Amino acid sequence: MLRENWARVVSSLFVACAAVCRLSWGATVHVSPSGKDTNPGSEAQPVATLHKAVAMVVDKQEPCEIILHKGVYRGEVNVGQQKDWAQARPSLLITAAKAPDGGFEDVVLDGGRDLDAAEPVAGKPGVYRVACSVSGSRQPHIWEAAARIRYSCAADLAAVELFPASFWWDGNYMYVHTSDGRSPKALGAGMSDQAQAICLWRQNTTVRGLRFRNFLSWNYGGGVTLRAPNTTVEDCSAWNCMRAFQASYITGHLLENMRILRCRSDDCVMGAYVEGAKRAVVQDCRFILKRDRFMIPAGPQQQVGVKFYASATEGVVRGNLCVGFTDGIFLKCVNSEFIVENNTVLDGVTQGVGCTSWNPKTVCRYNIITGFAWPISCPGALTDGAVVDYNCIWASLESNALQKCRDDMLRVKTGTHNIYVAPRFASPGAGDYRLLPDSPCLKIGPKGENCGALGAVGPDFRDTEPPRVTFTLGPPAKRAGGSGELYFERDPWLGGGRNLVRDLDGGGSEQDWVTPAAKVGLLVGAEDDAGRPAQMKIRVGQGPWGAAEPYASYKTIALPDGAPMTAVSVTVADDSGNWSAAKTLFVRRLSSGPKLKTAPVVYANDNGVVVSFETDAPCLA
Repeated sequence: MLRENWARVVSSLFVACAAVCRLSWGATVHVSPSGKDTNPGSEAQPVATLHKAVAMVVDKQEPCEIILHKGVYRGEVNVGQQKDWAQARPSLLITAAKAPDGGFEDVVLDGGRDLDAAEPVAGKPGVYRVACSVSGSRQPHIWEAAARIRYSCAADLAAVELFPASFWWDGNYMYVHTSDGRSPKALGAGMSDQAQAICLWRQNTTVRGLRFRNFLSWNYGGGVTLRAPNTTVEDCSAWNCMRAFQASYITGHLLENMRILRCRSDDCVMGAYVEGAKRAVVQDCRFILKRDRFMIPAGPQQQVGVKFYASATEGVVRGNLCVGFTDGIFLKCVNSEFIVENNTVLDGVTQGVGCTSWNPKTVCRYNIITGFAWPISCPGALTDGAVVDYNCIWASLESNALQKCRDDMLRVKTGTHNIYVAPRFASPGAGDYRLLPDSPCLKIGPKGENCGALGAVGPDFRDTEPPRVTFTLGPPAKRAGGSGELYFERDPWLGGGRNLVRDLDGGGSEQDWVTPAAKVGLLVGAEDDAGRPAQMKIRVGQGPWGAAEPYASYKTIALPDGAPMTAVSVTVADDSGNWSAAKTLFVRRLSSGPKLKTAPVVYANDNGVVVSFETDAPCLA
């Protein structure tokens, strides 16, 4: 009964929130980059900054609205002051202006700066400097967005000179070594400058339809921070920030009715963070983290899609997509009742949905959880009464995790309706995580409820993603050997360890193969989400592609006579006619074993012997 009452309370909050939008606003202030802060704030004479607009309305005793028009604005805007959090206030809406298509105008709050003024440093190729003052508590971040490269902080200027994509500052100048030696301006390099876009200390305030980017200067900053009861951020997006959206605390108080709704984050350390809030709601959000060189350095427990932490209590996490985070949804907070339902949590590392302790009233249902070591964390801590059921759980990265989770759920009499099967997404390679019509996640619940956040594809869905292809060769062909040198300065067990000069790659390149035979067997693997592999083409050497033929996982071909090396390529199409990119292997025909080109060189000391030699062909040794 408590869960049903809570659901009704949450629904009532959303109805109340919608009613706010129908209020007649007592004061409306327009903001535009082309305006002036001495203007009255009318649509014809807008002010220039959000700071000014907030100052004009924050203390008014009537509902107010701030409308931001298209453009780029600076952040670090406080709506109210910390002392204001407990004071009841009329509604305030801070929103992007409506666009002609019914969406929002492109309103951006930017916490970064460019490095266009950086000048070359004499005698240090690829190194540039720009005047810069950095607070000791706010470490800078530098990046190249187009190349998706994030710079590393170096020890000193000498280290910057040695390592591309690095930086260091001396109190007066920021020194950067760009990734390819071109100027920061040519590469579009950026640097963090501000910590936070907007902080709401004022009750009954909503932020809607804005974009936030480059708020990285403080580990606890980001896009929007809610720090008063009855505050909401909705329909907003964040890129390249620490915490995209957060509901934070006032020491000694639990703040209620804080909501993060229909928001999106990309390349942020954390999607939504909640601390010191009671019954906060994170709903219908899309949080995506791509795990590449552009990732913001952070500890694994910071890389979380949705995190409730410390004094946070109760809460609703519903309808969210979390992709790529170390932890998908992590409830590391007060042991209390949570509703975690209809989320799609994918492609992470450690835990999909987790609690440090499971409350007997917590409900975790209708979720899709795939690609984590532990789909459900701490399953041994599950207690009687907790509901972890009607979930789709798949692709665990830990060998015994699925069995352990299943056994522990059954121990407390839950989980009998979970399914352990691939969810059948429409086009995950293209970021489409809707469900195909034959997905086992559809209508899984007792009343026909679906698993996941996104539902099924519509009748207009068309498969446009090609198959994923793997390509190797069968025996007697083998991978060609690698080359390298491993130098031990001293015994690794005796003070100082070892000095790894160059990694010795025993496997060589995945593309390089050797065979003594005139024919090779092609092993062609192909996976397709929405269809099936249907056709393939093969090319031998640099000639034309062969005719399309039915897909086969194994096919034998003859290598050309007399060719020391032959390129063999394959491409596969699905039953919708989507052809994959070509996969190519290079095959060397060896009529005899490899031979030494010169005499071996022997390195010896008291700790051992290293033999170095060179052969006339790649080989394993």
